Amino acid sequence: MLRMWHAHNHTSPNEVLEKRMAILSNSRHEKFSQLVASGIQPAAAYRSLGYSSKGAPQSANKLRKRSDVRGRVDEIRQAAAISTAAEIAFDQQRVLNRLDVLSHKAEDLGQISVAVRCEELIGKHRGEVGVGQNNGWGRAGPILSIIR
Repeated sequence: MLRMWHAHNHTSPNEVLEKRMAILSNSRHEKFSQLVASGIQPAAAYRSLGYSSKGAPQSANKLRKRSDVRGRVDEIRQAAAISTAAEIAFDQQRVLNRLDVLSHKAEDLGQISVAVRCEELIGKHRGEVGVGQNNGWGRAGPILSIIR
């Protein structure tokens, strides 16, 4: 996921986090930016901060278009996307590591079909060709032919 980020952006995730904008000096503008970045409609965010309901959509839109607020909203969204991508990558790696451990343990216990299934799942994640195809050995064919 982080590789995908880097492929579509000219700055790395770390560079984005290092070049953080300062928190906006107006606390209501900062909170407005946070709310809008989290998906709250601008008019609702505007009203929730104690601004008048009268003309809220127009006033919220005007506030949202300010360069400092717009930049802060973009920055918060980018940071959230990077954080989410890093968490997904970590979770995927944790699952792969766990499957590897389980595969070895199953093999040590003589539970070859369980070990093969773990290796099959690892292979599927890595996009290996032939994993899970039925070629006379059942689903475990490609891997069983290697370990026999």
